[in-house]
Amino acid sequence: MNKMEYDSNLTKPTLKYDPVNFEAHLRVEELADTTIVAYTIYYKLYFRENPSGYIGEQYIKSFLSKHRTIQAKAFLNWLYDYHKVVKELQYKPRKKRRKIEKLIIDKVFSERELVNVETMLTIRDQLIMRLMYEGGLRVSEVLDVRPGHIDRDNMKLKVLRAKGGKQRIINFSPMTQQLFDLHLNNGDYKVDDKIFKITRQRVWQILSKYGKSVLHRKLFPHALRHSCGARLIEADVNLRVIQEYLGHSSPEVTVIYTQLKTEQKDKAWAKAFYQD
Repeated sequence: MNKMEYDSNLTKPTLKYDPVNFEAHLRVEELADTTIVAYTIYYKLYFRENPSGYIGEQYIKSFLSKHRTIQAKAFLNWLYDYHKVVKELQYKPRKKRRKIEKLIIDKVFSERELVNVETMLTIRDQLIMRLMYEGGLRVSEVLDVRPGHIDRDNMKLKVLRAKGGKQRIINFSPMTQQLFDLHLNNGDYKVDDKIFKITRQRVWQILSKYGKSVLHRKLFPHALRHSCGARLIEADVNLRVIQEYLGHSSPEVTVIYTQLKTEQKDKAWAKAFYQD
C-alpha cells in the first residue's frame, strides 16, 4: 500500500480525498481500531470544511480552532509525521511542556492506594481496575475481554485485540480470579461475548470520580498501566519481558520505568543518611 496520495504537481500541497485508501493505510500502519475511527472522522471533517484538500498553515489553524480536541491534534500530528505532505507548512507538532519521564512518574499508584479505591467499587469495576493494574491492559483491551480469553486454571488472559494487532498473554492474581468468578456468575455469557457492558467514557468517569474522592489525585486507565510497569521494574523483571508484557512497540517507552527505581533508590539513600 503506498502512502496516502497528494498532488505533488500543485504549488500548494493538496490531499486527494480517498477515505477508503486512507483507512486502509491506517490499518497498514497498525494503528488501534479506536485511533482509526477517530482519524477517519477528522479526515472527513477536514475535507468537509476544506473541499480543495489544501494543506496550509491557515487551514490547519482554522481546523484546530474549531476542533479543540486531543484527537484532532493527534490526527494532524500523524498527518505531518507520516505523510510529509507539508514540507512548506509552518505547523509543527507542539512539544510537550513536561518530559514524558516526569509525566509517567506522576501517574504511578501504589497497591495500598488502589485497595482504598476498590472498597468503593462494584465487582465489575474492581475487575476492570485489577486487569489494568495487574495486566497493564489498555481500556480498549479490557473492554474486549471475553470468557474464551480466560485461562482460569493457569490464571492467564489472552489479549487478542491489542494495539497494533499484537497478541499477548497477561497474568492475574487469585484475587482477580475471584472477581472473574463473581462477575461471570452474575450474567449469562457465551464464550465469545464481551463481559463488560460499559463504554470507554464510563470507565474514565468511574476512575476519575473515585480518584478524586478517595485519593485526591487524578486516576485514569493509563495511570494503572503505568503503575503495572513500575511494579514490574521494582520486582527486577527484565526490560524485554516488561516490553512484551505491556505490548510496547518500542523499548524506549519501557526504559522510562527504570527512572522510577532510580528515584526510589535516591530517596532511600537520603532517608538513611540524612535523617534527623
